[in-house]
Amino acid sequence: ANLPISSLELTAPFTILPDVTCQEATRIMTETGYGQLPVVSSDGGIMGTVTEGNLLAKIAAETAQLTDPVTTALYKDFKKVDPAMPLGRLGRMFDRDPFVLVVQSTKRYTSATDVK
Repeated sequence: ANLPISSLELTAPFTILPDVTCQEATRIMTETGYGQLPVVSSDGGIMGTVTEGNLLAKIAAETAQLTDPVTTALYKDFKKVDPAMPLGRLGRMFDRDPFVLVVQSTKRYTSATDVK
């Protein structure tokens, strides 16, 4: 419980820019196996996250279209945590929050031919 989050040896998250379409985000989640993708601004600031379930629900309800940017399905209410946070404290956060973002280095999707 006192071990830090960093002891989990997490991989860098795959992030996307806000102008990525819902269709592209769905494809990326399918291909990578990720159920959620952090959305970052062009300067790297975290804007929120898009989840596969929320994205598909919005498309099914027709409140979002496949061609819309992912910002139409963005969760903006999230907690950022540092990799040095103890795992016990992180576990207690999940009693209130469905997910958190561990802030560390990232890989960002900018276009079909460019992953940074």
